[in-house]
Amino acid sequence: AGTYRGASVRRVLPVAVSAGLNALSAAMGVSLFVTLLAGFNAWLHQYSGQVDLVVCTPVVGRQRRETRGLLGYFNHVVALRNDLSGNPRFRELVERVGHRFVEASSYQEVPLQWVAELPSLVRVPLSRAMFVLQNTAMPVLQLDGVTVSSEFVEGEIANFDLSLSVAEHDGQLTAVLQYKTDLFNADRMHQMLAQFQLLLESITTNAELKLSELPQVPALSRCSVHPMPPKLVLGGANYVAPRNELECQMVQIWQRLLDVPSIGVQDNFFELGGHSLLAVKLFTEIDTTFGKQLPLSTLIVAPTIAKLAEILAASSSPLLRDTIVELRAGQGRQSLFMLHDGDGETLLYRPLANCLDPAISVYGVHPYACVHHPIRHTRIKDMVNYYIDQIRQVQPQGPYFLAGLCAGGVLAFEIARQLQIQGQSIGMVAVIDAADVAAEKRIGYMAEQRLNSFLQAFSRQEQLKIHDRVWLIANQIRRKVTNLLVYELQRRLRTLGDRAKLRAFRYCLDRSLPMPQILQQIPVRTILIWAQQEYVPETRLDGDVLLFRATAASPLFDGTSIDDTPYTEQFSDPLLGWGKRVTMKVQAYDIPGGHSSMLQQPHVQHMADRIQAHINQFAADDLRKQVEQQLTQHTG
Repeated sequence: AGTYRGASVRRVLPVAVSAGLNALSAAMGVSLFVTLLAGFNAWLHQYSGQVDLVVCTPVVGRQRRETRGLLGYFNHVVALRNDLSGNPRFRELVERVGHRFVEASSYQEVPLQWVAELPSLVRVPLSRAMFVLQNTAMPVLQLDGVTVSSEFVEGEIANFDLSLSVAEHDGQLTAVLQYKTDLFNADRMHQMLAQFQLLLESITTNAELKLSELPQVPALSRCSVHPMPPKLVLGGANYVAPRNELECQMVQIWQRLLDVPSIGVQDNFFELGGHSLLAVKLFTEIDTTFGKQLPLSTLIVAPTIAKLAEILAASSSPLLRDTIVELRAGQGRQSLFMLHDGDGETLLYRPLANCLDPAISVYGVHPYACVHHPIRHTRIKDMVNYYIDQIRQVQPQGPYFLAGLCAGGVLAFEIARQLQIQGQSIGMVAVIDAADVAAEKRIGYMAEQRLNSFLQAFSRQEQLKIHDRVWLIANQIRRKVTNLLVYELQRRLRTLGDRAKLRAFRYCLDRSLPMPQILQQIPVRTILIWAQQEYVPETRLDGDVLLFRATAASPLFDGTSIDDTPYTEQFSDPLLGWGKRVTMKVQAYDIPGGHSSMLQQPHVQHMADRIQAHINQFAADDLRKQVEQQLTQHTG
């Protein structure tokens, strides 16, 4: 039998999430308590799959006028039976939970132990989940010469299997998750708390998401709420401590980014809750700490500290990565090849790969690269010929399924076109928020961006007197015009310099000459932009193209170097120029999220569903054709 031994983990939620939850609660006309309680139920549902959940919460028990002025302990615990059936939208779940809480408040004077002893409930465990919100300002005790403050004291007793306590202080929420150590371990609890934050971030962005559309937990984490098998006992047989200074530094970086207290050098980045956005932060820290720039996709082949440390230490290694990497292994004969984006990365496709049928093998296609040169091709034609050779080593014959974001969409299209010329069958070409090389930018797009920036600066001066505003605005106009002229001059000089370097780089490549140091580390994006300007498809693709369009930028990438602006805001053609490149039609689908965030949960599930449906339809049509051919041969 289990004991009541307990422990707890805590997580401070970002201020933006805390503010978003308060704003969402106000917009829905409910208290923060109800919103968080609904989120807690949705979170439990994700891990258990249950739609009939009992969650307890404490109540003051002083709803009667006679008891409000009395000293004594009137608190009780109320059991709330919540209905999550029918895959409701989060907004609808909030309404259900709020209604149930109002109902439960009418019998809050009845002690929980009395309810638990009812004949129909005696075998139903009511002490599995507890939720508490403390957002009432506590009175400050004033004592001469003494400073009094409240602190959280971790207890060693857990009365509930899982108990989530949320406290609000100065507009920021802190979540403390208490658990029974017989059922769970600290690693799993940290992961679950991180997942809870991700869920809250998603609902503050869109409260219309259904339960199935919320950020999904890893498949291996889904199980019943009770009991949940522990993932790893820290310090046990699976734990490997850092063995040198490099690994020690890496452990500290991982612990800080992943918010996991103890990490071994053999622990997997993704199993610890890592994702592509955290990977961006991780490799920024690696560059800052060690002065080494590595592609994000290094994590695909080196997802542990031990393997990453080997790569960092082996600075003289000639190759950075293979061109073809397996994003997710499959069990069937179909494969999906995802072409790298404008920065040469494929790690961003991992959430999409994990949403597809497990029978499908998903591969990332990287640029041909070596140390000091992240890409060693300067022409689209050369890139495509090399990628086709690498792809056909994995899959010699069609049908081929290809996809890519941004520049990857252009490459996927040209690969499909060349494969058709070689007589191969194409099952799918999916361009993900990618524009054809001849697509025209929206007229005045940059001017509109600058005008918006100016108007924002103008609006910030509304509280000043009119003559002060005129003076400040005149100065701002002068500064902005000066900055614009300087920016344009610097941009043109930088463009001329880049062109000169690119021509020299191509010259050395074409003649197999040694590369001078000045031609090292030319960014993939710089080369791809130049290559696309020279590239013109000679013929149209015979068939359809799937176009996935981003619809709205997400705050997910705020504070990073990633531009999440949808291409439909930058280009005038709603089909982004692809209509003239195919013999049939462009099947366009609008996906929630921005240029990059559309590939993150929960948005990526919409895209995965469309891609999966297309692959399934192609397989069904192909099977039908084979049967018809056999029947024709038999009757002939």
